[in-house]
Amino acid sequence: MQPRMPDQPSSTRPLVTIGVDLATAPAATGLCVLDVPTMRATIVPTPAERTITAIAELAAHWWAETGGRLRIGIDAPFGWPAGWVELLTRARELGDVQAGVSAQDGSHAIAQPLRWRLTDVELSAWSHRALRPMTPSMDRLAATTVRCVDLAHLRDAGIPVARDGALADGTPSAAFEVYPTASLFAWGLVAKGGRREARSRFLSEVSQRIEAPGLGASHEHDVDSLIAALTVAGSMRAMRPEDGDPRVLAIEGVMHVPEDPASG
Repeated sequence: MQPRMPDQPSSTRPLVTIGVDLATAPAATGLCVLDVPTMRATIVPTPAERTITAIAELAAHWWAETGGRLRIGIDAPFGWPAGWVELLTRARELGDVQAGVSAQDGSHAIAQPLRWRLTDVELSAWSHRALRPMTPSMDRLAATTVRCVDLAHLRDAGIPVARDGALADGTPSAAFEVYPTASLFAWGLVAKGGRREARSRFLSEVSQRIEAPGLGASHEHDVDSLIAALTVAGSMRAMRPEDGDPRVLAIEGVMHVPEDPASG
């Protein structure tokens, strides 16, 4: 069966989801609230409502309103590669710093474990290399990752959050790392046209099934925030390598993608 966007959820799923397309500044951040039973999405319009503090306050409100039946999907890395964290720690301590050398072509290169997390590598394998996320340590995404760390404010608001999607006692986190392009891929909306065409197909699809006033004229950050909200509204698959060290995954974070309804 072709994966598809979630329909009306079962009673065990969230009543409300919040989608966040996190950027380095509130003006470029997308934020929406999805009422799951009615499939009505509300885009949060102003930058003042999209600061980290405001996002945490919005989440706290809906956490109380739904009695904890809230999920938050955030398009941003929840952590950095463990090798990168270790490298910076050694650099701070003025220890033996080794960035890694590749001699296959006679040139020096930064070692892959410093650039990508286990979950990034797993996503690439899952998509048959159709998807390769940006590195959260050595590219523009690094700045977004820094801002995502501030989402610890969610914990301060009493909302359970774990980077790998599960708390120490095994209960699910309320916030999940998502990747809108991977969601579009899982829903069968990514083709040769690339991301722009995929989002156009997504908007055409949701216009028939979801009430989202003004979305068609919104910035792509708002579109991605709705994709994030829809991703956590349904069943999800964790991009967690079978042999991945749980301690490393807890540091780096784990990405989540839509699960094929046929598989449960």
